[in-house]
Amino acid sequence: LVDLSAQFRSAIGMSYDQVGVYVEAVLPGTGAETRGMETGMVLMELETAPVASVDIFRELVAKHRSLGKSEALLKVRLKNGSETYVSLPIV
Repeated sequence: LVDLSAQFRSAIGMSYDQVGVYVEAVLPGTGAETRGMETGMVLMELETAPVASVDIFRELVAKHRSLGKSEALLKVRLKNGSETYVSLPIV
């Protein structure tokens, strides 16, 4: 995962006020890959909480893990600019 700079966000067509982290790579065979995560996606929200940085994403995942949750719903931006939801396993 990579934090989005304002310049990169603009280059991929996101508005200046949208937040997210860029998926630089997805490990083959992981739960993320089997659920449809792909390189080039942008993770925007985890269970409605904005994902403004990689650190915030990690904190949100840790919080869900500590609550005993085995998955979380992510709002993602696809490479073509559309947005959808993906269920991410939390291990």
